[in-house]
Amino acid sequence: MSINLEEAIKLHWAGRFAAAESAYRSILSIEPQNSGALQYLGLLRAREGNWNAAAELLDKSLAINPNAAEAHFQRGIVHEALGRPADAAESYGAALD
Repeated sequence: MSINLEEAIKLHWAGRFAAAESAYRSILSIEPQNSGALQYLGLLRAREGNWNAAAELLDKSLAINPNAAEAHFQRGIVHEALGRPADAAESYGAALD
């Protein structure tokens, strides 16, 4: 069964995190440069408190789609959690741009 990003995100927001992760990974196995799947997989890592992995995934997502305001905002939250206020401020500023 093939799943698209919209369906994967619905699983995520429904709290079905394991299913969402599986869906994101399935998408990435077919389309490794899918910025949305990378972004939301990063959110799952942040939810677990794995801030470094979250930052890495969000950075990959933003390298592909640098205009994704939501990803910049999420990256700001991750940088705050990592104790990097200057990087967080930069990310929040990019989100506003």
